[in-house]
Amino acid sequence: MIFMSVYIEKYSTRAQELLKYMRDIRLAATRSENWATYDEQFRLKIEKNPNLSWGNIHGEYWLLHITSPTVHNSVSVQSQGYRTNTQNRGNYNSNAATLSNNRTHKKSQGLSGGTISSYISGVSYHHKIQGIQDTTKFFIIGKALEGIKRIQGGKRNDIRAPITVQLLSDMISCLDKVCKNKYEAALFSAVFSVAFFGLLRVGEITTSKSKSVINGSNLTISDILVRRKVLELRVRWSKTDQKGKSVTLLIPENGKNYCPV
Repeated sequence: MIFMSVYIEKYSTRAQELLKYMRDIRLAATRSENWATYDEQFRLKIEKNPNLSWGNIHGEYWLLHITSPTVHNSVSVQSQGYRTNTQNRGNYNSNAATLSNNRTHKKSQGLSGGTISSYISGVSYHHKIQGIQDTTKFFIIGKALEGIKRIQGGKRNDIRAPITVQLLSDMISCLDKVCKNKYEAALFSAVFSVAFFGLLRVGEITTSKSKSVINGSNLTISDILVRRKVLELRVRWSKTDQKGKSVTLLIPENGKNYCPV
């Protein structure tokens, strides 16, 4: 209080800013015992850069020292598991403590640093689209992700076996024994062979409940044209074609049991 009185007397033009700052400090004192640390760091910041306004809360310092890590904010659609375990529900406005806790939760699930970064990118998108401060860019979040990647030692080996031509042939040969009827066997045979020779992702040849049939991104009979010894397949949408410009694939006949034509 004494410091503020002296400062206001010396810089009368900034009195309004200082009054706002005093209000913020009183609020901080009611929320956390670390309010003095926030005050100290904020003053050091002002000392280094006198042009900063006393009237604006320093977002990163406030979230680090004042905001409780149990604040009930959700982080993203992808973080549903974390919200369920911690009862963290609400809107998409996430503070740094919540994001840090979510990052720890994801690491405990055995996810890689790259996967966690993808989830954090989803959080960032929802912040930006709503015009909210993007807390994912805070220093402590970036360092946490960097630490996870360093501990994990870079890329992890993919233990999944690749689908070879021989494996594809064996899978199709077994369909009659595991499918309910000939139609189902023919359906899976077509899906397996077209996806293999068309180099398609799962989402490019299948649909899900979360994707409406009306949106025009699903594969339909009109996208398929069988010419002499060639199958023409129009892919309306893909991971690398988010605007739906579409591309046509030409898959030749091969005369084997796994032939897509």
